[in-house]
Amino acid sequence: MHTTPRVQWAAMMGILLPLSLLTAADWKIEAIKAGLSAKEIATLERDRFLITRNETLQSFSPYINPAHCTFVTSDVVLNAYHVLFEETIKQIENQNASKLEKCIQGLWKALLKVHDDWCTGDADLRRNASTHARFVIGVTHRLLGGKCEGASDSLLTQIQTEVDAIEAAVGTGKSEIFGGPEPTFIAFDYTLFRPAGFYTASDTLSRYFRAIRWLQLVPFRAAFPAEMLSLATLNEAVGSRVDPDGLSLSWSIQQLDDSWSAVGVTKRWKSPLFKMAQSAGGSAKSAPLEDHIAAMTQMTRDFSEPPEGNDRLRSPPDAAAKEIECRLRPAFVLPEDAAIRAVRPDAQISGGLVFATWLGLPLAEELLLAARGQDVFKKVTNERPVVPTEINDPFASQAKNIAKSVPWEGIDSDGTAVISQMSALRSLWKHDPRLPAMFQSEAWQHKTLMTVASSWAQHRHTWSLQARPDVNYLSGTQVKRAFVEPVPDFFSKLSQVCDTLAAAGLENDPKQVVQDQLASSIPVLENRASDDPMTITALMQINGISHAIRMEQLDCWNPEFDPKTAIPRVRELQAFFANPESKMPDGLIHIAGELRRPLEPLWHSLSKVCLRLALGAEKQLKLQELEPGEARWLSRIGEHLAEFMLYRGNSYLTPEDDAPRIARIASDPLSGEVFHAAIGRPRVGFFLYPWKGEDVFCVGSVLPYHDIAFNTTLIDSEWIHALSGSDRVGIPPWMQPWVPVSDISLAK
Repeated sequence: MHTTPRVQWAAMMGILLPLSLLTAADWKIEAIKAGLSAKEIATLERDRFLITRNETLQSFSPYINPAHCTFVTSDVVLNAYHVLFEETIKQIENQNASKLEKCIQGLWKALLKVHDDWCTGDADLRRNASTHARFVIGVTHRLLGGKCEGASDSLLTQIQTEVDAIEAAVGTGKSEIFGGPEPTFIAFDYTLFRPAGFYTASDTLSRYFRAIRWLQLVPFRAAFPAEMLSLATLNEAVGSRVDPDGLSLSWSIQQLDDSWSAVGVTKRWKSPLFKMAQSAGGSAKSAPLEDHIAAMTQMTRDFSEPPEGNDRLRSPPDAAAKEIECRLRPAFVLPEDAAIRAVRPDAQISGGLVFATWLGLPLAEELLLAARGQDVFKKVTNERPVVPTEINDPFASQAKNIAKSVPWEGIDSDGTAVISQMSALRSLWKHDPRLPAMFQSEAWQHKTLMTVASSWAQHRHTWSLQARPDVNYLSGTQVKRAFVEPVPDFFSKLSQVCDTLAAAGLENDPKQVVQDQLASSIPVLENRASDDPMTITALMQINGISHAIRMEQLDCWNPEFDPKTAIPRVRELQAFFANPESKMPDGLIHIAGELRRPLEPLWHSLSKVCLRLALGAEKQLKLQELEPGEARWLSRIGEHLAEFMLYRGNSYLTPEDDAPRIARIASDPLSGEVFHAAIGRPRVGFFLYPWKGEDVFCVGSVLPYHDIAFNTTLIDSEWIHALSGSDRVGIPPWMQPWVPVSDISLAK
């Protein structure tokens, strides 16, 4: 009897197939080869895509030497974008950390020279204002590792008590210097001071995180004369020329604020410190105290925080009486903040769903309306952005409309990275009549919703510090077929964002590069066996650093590493470089350049990749075959994406388990819950791409979105540990029918 190829293949493999599969389309045979169960095959046939229980270490992994045709998802391209964007912000913050340390050191020295008699008036008020100013800057100085030399014993005790509470990052409290509990300022939520996101990568960034958070949270309130006079005291100090390098302190402060313009933070965003620096600080000492207070009160009005939102424990404010206060270092108000706050503290409502509703995803609107009704829906969409969706409509041309529609503070509306990336996200659900039916189905809309939510979680992870925190008010050799998610507008717009970020022009600090390398090596050494290739690679890098130090005749380190003693040796090296007086060996400058390359070429390359994906997607919509060269390039997309995710050479063959990200969104001190948005490990996905009457079985990568409430701020390493079990918590209800939550396995 004649047998079909699929029956012959099944017989050779010793597999008994149901009759329905023996006569089915060829893609089902491919699905069986991939290990899919009959139930999973039925789901794939129904929805045309399947998110499996198989996790991978990195989103590009399914695209490395795939056994099946590939489908390049927007998830994996967005993941590459966010990794590179976060590295860009990390480099900016590494530079800012050294700038801030210099500014605060100079400001502390200047404050010691501003005596209580610098102006005329009430002696007690002047003394209290001086203590307040020195306390605020002294805490910042100690958080950055300074010694606060010259402070009185009592002030040192108060500073250290506050620093201890900040570094513990638990509970609530308020220093007596700020007065007793009051409705508008009951206490700080100290959990906000726990470093999160990439700020856990090194001691330098962790110290910087706490210091900036402190400057973001300490209020200077117009209703309190001592706090206004404290600002005036700081203003007097900023005018001093006490910068360690001989430059004026005011110039150093301006340089710190200007660092954000490269990535789209508006030039209109400035801090009160910047304002003081612009005016060169200082004032007429003969002026009466009342005049100084009046001047600072006016400046406070100019920099007053928006009434929406809350970042400390307080009672619900009277809507008719807006508080007038400012912060020395205001946080950025991200575009979606008002929408996210509209549903807090309801932990049952997904933050990713709210973000997608605010951005305009139709399915998200339906789900939010059904869950919370018209009132909440109106609050969420009240400040919805106006963004273009046409590929030929330059984003910059919409700047005026956007500025009128959305009065965002801190983020520029004129074609910058943050807003442009959101425009790209919005184009994911642009209706195109050429789209195959599977991409217009309800199931695919849910997948798109998860993609948008996951992108938002990665976006918030990057802004873990600079976004304004929220606290709730008390009360093979053959080229296989490859397809691209058919959203050319999305890829085209993301390409424009990459070109914008390529112009950031960041410079690497060799000393910081080495510190980062040492910090990142510790978890590698802790989690891997001594004979693992990645451990050997890490040891070689650390050994190179050690040898360079020894060649400089510092005679500190043995160039030979024993895996058993590697971690203590790394910690010794960290302590060495943490000392500001440690010499930077010349040999390390070359090694640092090898460890971290400039990001500008990577951004330009990612831009080109996005354009090629856009062209490929456009061809698919026109039912045009890819050229052989295009198909070969697309078949190696995993290697290209790995490069943008900072994997060099063939290191993508042994990827790190660091893809999951978690970001704090808000807290509720009454319940003790801290709300997070997160992405889990990438999942292997299978797709049936309709191509000229044939369903092509493809493999790809998707990133699941999670909503998590916990009793403290979770950091990435803790979130990764939470994913070690076989059950997945936090998958929102709107994705549970498509994302398995039990019996999860990690691909090796």
